Amino acid sequence: MFCPKCGEKNPDDAKFCQVCGTSFTVKDNTKPILRISKSMKWVVVGIGILMIFIVGALLIDTGDEYTHIVQQGSMSIEPNIPIGKAFDKFFSEGKWQSFKSKQGKQIVEFTGKCNWNNRPATCKIQFQVFKDQTFQLENVSINDVEMTNGIQLLDTALTGG
Repeated sequence: MFCPKCGEKNPDDAKFCQVCGTSFTVKDNTKPILRISKSMKWVVVGIGILMIFIVGALLIDTGDEYTHIVQQGSMSIEPNIPIGKAFDKFFSEGKWQSFKSKQGKQIVEFTGKCNWNNRPATCKIQFQVFKDQTFQLENVSINDVEMTNGIQLLDTALTGG
């Protein structure tokens, strides 16, 4: 090892230069950045847990404004029954999503399982949502077969019948 001050060669395990006496040990001049008391640590942990719950709650609510418009709205055939609550009761494995169709329509789509004509069925119900936050029934299919009279399924789901 060579001395950084005078350049003299010294043994590799030397702690001081044999010629000028310069120390080869490195001093730790770093200071702790922040000291936190135990009570403050619990406050920080509590805030962290609270943030996790808030973020979790935001992630669980996967709906968007269009989905909420339909879920909280009703149809003229049953004006006092919110669609979302009725669908939750009538269908199992319900899933909501919204998207723009190829024609540029804002669509909210519900898929769920139910019994139809005494047989298990997978239903898809689509609503078109307009800029004024109104919507209309767009399409109804059961087991991937489009229904010409989808209002019958919708009425049955809304009334729980």
